[in-house]
Formats: sequence, structure tokens, C-alpha cells
Amino acid sequence: LSPDFALFQGDMIYADNSIAPFKNVTNGRGGELLGTWVNNPSKDFIAVTLDEFRDNWKYNFGDEKMQKFLSETPVFVQWDDHEVTNNWWPTEVLGEPLYEEGTNADDLYAASLQALYEFNPLEADTILYRSQRFGKHLEIFFPDYRSYRDPNPENDEPDLADMMGEEQLEWLKQGLKDSTATWKIISSHDPLGVVTGGAGDRDSFGQESPDILGRELELKDLFSYIHEND
Repeated sequence: LSPDFALFQGDMIYADNSIAPFKNVTNGRGGELLGTWVNNPSKDFIAVTLDEFRDNWKYNFGDEKMQKFLSETPVFVQWDDHEVTNNWWPTEVLGEPLYEEGTNADDLYAASLQALYEFNPLEADTILYRSQRFGKHLEIFFPDYRSYRDPNPENDEPDLADMMGEEQLEWLKQGLKDSTATWKIISSHDPLGVVTGGAGDRDSFGQESPDILGRELELKDLFSYIHEND
């Protein structure tokens, strides 16, 4: 394959997961030890500091196959939760077992965001949600479902819970309307229909209810706009 470009839709690193520095390899039956796999460089930590987030990117980009792919293929980059921590939202306060009690997700967000810009083809001093024209016929819209969302527990409520927030939603609507491209793609880094997360922590739009709740109200607004302005 020789793609014109690739979309990286988040979870490119797992900053909230550590990897053991070594693992014994057996034959899987009798338990005979065949050798020891050594993880080099080590990633046996949960990222909290800026340098630890940077080390996550260095770990991934140190892979030879990844380096070869990136040397041949342009990429457009978004982030999702694991660039920071699982299912996080702004103002969330984290604790055990991964973090010290009282750890602010916003502090991790700031460090992670800086590392994201340092290691990826993103222009400095720009916001993450943006669009990219690719020739005459294609325009891709890259929303940011992480930075402006309301808390996940509010996604089960009958009132609107933001995923993109009012300003970003209006930007997306106007961009779709103004675009002259034949194909307009919304690169959604969270699923629109698949339910993710457990009860009280529905991380995407849906929450397994037949009612339209929480973030689905925002999605309904967007879909109605697209239908009315097609």
C-alpha cells in the first residue's frame, strides 16, 4: 500500500499504561522458559510530568516500522483519551490506583498537550480542531472531543452535555456549509454510535438508552443542521 495520507485518530500513546521492563517467554504448555523479552527503552511508568509524556512519544517513534511508515506517508493527527488518561474530562480530579489522590486531570492535559505538539505535525499556537483541504474534492474536519467536553457522568442526563462545546460546534457547522469540496469528512475520534465506558462514565456520545440524552443532543443538533443544509 502507498496511501496518500493517514489519519491518526488518537490513542497513539497510552500514557496511563506502563509496560513491564521484561517478560519471560515460555512455550505456553509445559511452562518451559524459552527466553526473556526485554523492553528497551523501558516504559514502566504512568506519565505525569512533561518529560514522561515526551518519553511515551519517544518510545513509540523509536519503533523501526513506525519510522519507516512516517518517512513515506503524510499524517494528520488527532488525540483522544489515552494521550492523557483513560476517559478523562476537563476539571476531573484523579486518584488511586494510578495517581496520587487529588491529581488534577487539567495538569496532565497541559503537559500532554505540549508533548503532542512537540512530537507531531501540528502548527504551534493553533487549536486542535481544524480542517484540511486535500485537493479539489476532499476536505477533512478534525474535531477535538477532549478539551471542551462536559463531565462523563452528565452524559446520562436529559439535558445537553457538551462534547465539542458551542464554539467548536458552530465552527464545524459553518465549515461544512462553506466548504466547496465534493466530499466533506468529519474525522471522529470517538464513535458516534458505539457505547463506550461503564455506567456513569459513558465516554462517547451514546449511553445505551432509547432516549436522546446528554451528548446525543449535541449530535442531534449537528445531524439536523447537515440534513437541513445539504
